[in-house]
Amino acid sequence: HPSLVRAMATVLDANHWLFQLANICLFFSLVATDILLLRVLLALAGLCFALWGGLVLRVSVDTLVWNAVFFFINSYRAIQLAYARRPIKFDNPLHDKVYEALFERVGISRIDFLRLAQLSLVRRLNANSIYIEEGNEVHSLSLVCSGKLLVTRKDELGSDVFLNYTFPFEFVESPQWAALRDVHDLETQSDSPRNGTGESPATSRQSLAGAGAGAG
Repeated sequence: HPSLVRAMATVLDANHWLFQLANICLFFSLVATDILLLRVLLALAGLCFALWGGLVLRVSVDTLVWNAVFFFINSYRAIQLAYARRPIKFDNPLHDKVYEALFERVGISRIDFLRLAQLSLVRRLNANSIYIEEGNEVHSLSLVCSGKLLVTRKDELGSDVFLNYTFPFEFVESPQWAALRDVHDLETQSDSPRNGTGESPATSRQSLAGAGAGAG
């Protein structure tokens, strides 16, 4: 058929290698599982398409402009991701130990932990010193970094009764801290800061004494 012959005669040759490279990058971006690799591949694809539109198509303005925009956006995001993944070194060796023992295993990044570490305070306790006593309200969450804490409470006669030890990388007064957060939420909703006994749930009912190198 004449029309079919004319249609077959207008089939173009394969495009320039820049066009092929751009589509190869797009193909691999579809199967990439890493977000940084995805951004890099998309940036390369945009760059190749922009060069193809400017050099091979003799300045196809829309092809050049759109793909240049895609290139700059993906390049910016790739740089952000690469910067967030840069090696982070903690100033305090204790932070390295805490991160590896608790936070790394649950997927917290080093840069996120660094922000938390910058807000933290390391305190050293002498052996047999008191860290917190009954009646003290909890205003922070503490973690034992080294040594151990002896936890006791007073009985009816006023004598210390052993409860347990708090060992390295275990949190101190965490139930009271959780209760404190619940109380703050409750105050926001109903202005009811205290429980039925008239005592704040955030009040510590235990006495913790240092029995080792320190706590932080």
